[in-house]
Amino acid sequence: MRDGNAASKYRDEWSRRLTAKLGSSAVALCAGFLLLCWPTAAVGDVHSAAYQGSQLCVACHKTLNKPIAEVYPKAGHALGFWEVGEEKDGQEILGDFSQDPGFVQAQVAYVLGVGRQEQAYLDKDFQLLPLFWETASKSWVERMPSVDGAAQCITCHATGYDQAEKTWVAAGVGCESCHGPGSEHIAASDKKGSIVQLKELDPLRQAMVCGQCHSLGQATASASPRSPDYRPGDDLAATFMDAKPGAHVPHELPPWTEYSEWLQSKHASASPPATCTTCHDPHGVGSLPHQLRKEGDALCLDCHKDLSCPQHAPASGERATCASCHMPQGSHFFPKPAT
Repeated sequence: MRDGNAASKYRDEWSRRLTAKLGSSAVALCAGFLLLCWPTAAVGDVHSAAYQGSQLCVACHKTLNKPIAEVYPKAGHALGFWEVGEEKDGQEILGDFSQDPGFVQAQVAYVLGVGRQEQAYLDKDFQLLPLFWETASKSWVERMPSVDGAAQCITCHATGYDQAEKTWVAAGVGCESCHGPGSEHIAASDKKGSIVQLKELDPLRQAMVCGQCHSLGQATASASPRSPDYRPGDDLAATFMDAKPGAHVPHELPPWTEYSEWLQSKHASASPPATCTTCHDPHGVGSLPHQLRKEGDALCLDCHKDLSCPQHAPASGERATCASCHMPQGSHFFPKPAT
């Protein structure tokens, strides 16, 4: 386990044992008591705060935001990185090693992704192993060259990752990955002003929170593609140069470049923009694929009210959907089909 430091391990173990003995409701009550007794500041700032891990978030928010607190820890983002031997429910190696990907399962020390689309693997030295497992085709695919996963991958798969020390506070994309480090939020009397609330951000800054990872480009002051200086709510363009990949037919970009594609689409330039959270529930509350807020064309028709297929594209066929024409292979350029 590479979690950041002894203090975070002690905190997590304390929380686990207390939950086992007293139950989660009692833990939340204890956490609330501690926060009341904690020496507090009036406000907090995610730029000077430290990462604490999602367990402390859940201790309070299991009452304040019960559906999110119950669902998100089981979502793909939260479960999307683990050390072999530390698996939780919902985490398993999916790759079929009988197909001989050029490495053996015993070399896998860390796993990237729960396999909704793909799963990738790191060795004990954090080197990305050569092939990805593609879930839909049940086959190994060459997605990118073998790279240093410590520099290239873990930033977006762990919370509170220290690139220099190669340590993290918590495996997986936790609450603080999108809302900012929470130590000052915990200590502040002004709870709302001490953490990033995405609904309070302007639409472009809100999309940048997703774009810190769902993009293709390079940090401006780091060897890693992802800037260690970015915090939710910041201007991502100040620390990250987006590659602005071009649209391809068929769609050939990796499945984590949605923000880079969206930036070049009419959804981004609309007034107001249609952002990531217009279509997707970031916490995964609900059972729809891709964390969509509504199923199929109903989602698109919320905005494009007069463009249902029979009227908009009568020659498209009975099985056509908005996505089959405007999101080929999952493209987020939302292209206009060639006629």
